[in-house]
Amino acid sequence: MGDFFAPKKKDVVDKLRQRLARYRHHHLATADRYLLARQGIYEQQKQDTLLLRQRCLEGKAKKVKQSKTGRDSNSQSDHRNLVVT
Repeated sequence: MGDFFAPKKKDVVDKLRQRLARYRHHHLATADRYLLARQGIYEQQKQDTLLLRQRCLEGKAKKVKQSKTGRDSNSQSDHRNLVVT
């Protein structure tokens, strides 16, 4: 680009270019850290999801097991009542 700005405007443009250069440098410097941290966060969320799913399935299995034993005892007592009478 040609330097056809007035001295006052040139100072403003130079300051803006410096500011953008700092932003660009900061972005490039922190992008790798961000990507590494993001992968760690995703892995932790995956582990938490698997753990929660396992706990949920174990809870469902316990409920099914309890309801089966409850039904079996009720059906046996009903059968005994029928045999006795």
